[in-house]
Amino acid sequence: MATLFIADLHLCAEEPAIIAGFLRFLAGEARKADALYILG
Repeated sequence: MATLFIADLHLCAEEPAIIAGFLRFLAGEARKADALYILG
């Protein structure tokens, strides 16, 4: 297992592609992690 860190994600309604990519990440790779830290 792993610990994941995300920084400077800058989610906003004006950038739906970023939100969609983040949701795919959460549904996929992030589910395998022991911990996910979102910084900033």
